[in-house]
Amino acid sequence: MNIIKFIKSIIEEAKKIEWLSKKELVYYSSLVILFIVLATFIIGLIDIGFITARTYLISNL
Repeated sequence: MNIIKFIKSIIEEAKKIEWLSKKELVYYSSLVILFIVLATFIIGLIDIGFITARTYLISNL
């Protein structure tokens, strides 16, 4: 009995959720994707910098 009440309470709470509109969903998803691409680019540049510095230090020792 407790499991059935639990599942019913979950369903009732899910009905109270205010879901995003399609416009909001697309906007926030685009922001997340843009941030991920930007962060990947910045981390890639930092990585290239470290590789270049390591190569320079090794070849000049």
